[in-house]
Amino acid sequence: MNKDCAGEKKALRNKILSLRDALSHEERHKKSAAIQSHLFSLPEFIAARTIALFVSCRSEVLTEAIIESHFPLGKQQRSPLPISPGNN
Repeated sequence: MNKDCAGEKKALRNKILSLRDALSHEERHKKSAAIQSHLFSLPEFIAARTIALFVSCRSEVLTEAIIESHFPLGKQQRSPLPISPGNN
């Protein structure tokens, strides 16, 4: 990737993160609930025995309700394990 493209990508990422960070707590909850509802309606999700989810942090979509809700559905969950620099 050339320097111009890398710089544009970084600027776009920062802009999107700023917009996401600016969402109110209520708005983030509404959007997260809509995402959960859509996810649970997908045939691929319904048929899946194992699902991969991230644990939300900062202003990311709230995944706690999704994580808690899938257990009664009999699904297994896989989440990435964050590794601190120097601890791998």
